[in-house]
Amino acid sequence: MSALPWRTPVCDRLGMDVPIFGFSHSPEVVAAIARAGGYGVFGVAGGGGGGGPGGGGEREEEGRAARDEGGQK
Repeated sequence: MSALPWRTPVCDRLGMDVPIFGFSHSPEVVAAIARAGGYGVFGVAGGGGGGGPGGGGEREEEGRAARDEGGQK
């Protein structure tokens, strides 16, 4: 474990720099959290879009594109 006071075992286990979890329906927000070293969680509820029971397949692709544009660590 790192000497940084905010570094936790959860950070080490999930490969995060900081113990910040962010939940959003915006791919751009989730990507920004991930680029900053946190754990961004993309949520989609209801309404079509493909990608499984809740839909959102197109939004998932947008999220991946937003993450990759910003340069993942």
